[in-house]
Amino acid sequence: MQSGRWYKTFGGDENPEAAFTFIKDCGFDAVDFDLGMHIHTSKIRVGDVGTFYDADVEQLLDYYRPIKAAADKAGVVFAQAHGPFPLVVPEFPEVHAYLLTVVEKMLAICQLLECPALIVHPIIVRNRQEEWEKNLAMYRQFIPAGKKYGVKICLENMFTTENTRKTGCFVEGISDFCTMLQEVGFCFGAPQAVV
Repeated sequence: MQSGRWYKTFGGDENPEAAFTFIKDCGFDAVDFDLGMHIHTSKIRVGDVGTFYDADVEQLLDYYRPIKAAADKAGVVFAQAHGPFPLVVPEFPEVHAYLLTVVEKMLAICQLLECPALIVHPIIVRNRQEEWEKNLAMYRQFIPAGKKYGVKICLENMFTTENTRKTGCFVEGISDFCTMLQEVGFCFGAPQAVV
């Protein structure tokens, strides 16, 4: 069994060798890698997705090769990676279209990192039926790329906001969702769960 830690907590990409060595020295042998760190949540919410993922796949793979080498040198593996959040900002529909292309690039990066799973955060809307339909369509869209790169796409239970207060997410229906889309896995986010 591996013990892991979220990579972003130990720094960004500036000195991956030091970060992975520190992670290993702390007793961890795996990381949850934040591929969304170059597109910050607060910026996505105002329609700013930056330009990092405008690069083509080969350029992105060249960027991540030293990070993979540093992890290998330290003896740390990539247990899973997280994509950007949120994927939908109602005021900026172009953001969703762009982030869908970013997720496909992230699947290629996961293959390079030998990372078996990419967390693709669900679309959150207030109407449960609409939410179900939108997410089924979105996850189905990613299945071919996931198969191409050999990376499992995982749904994560997410918090919701009601009356400007963050609340947990009930996880009922997850097994139904994953049964309908057997190619999709599940990442249980304990901090945002209501069980």
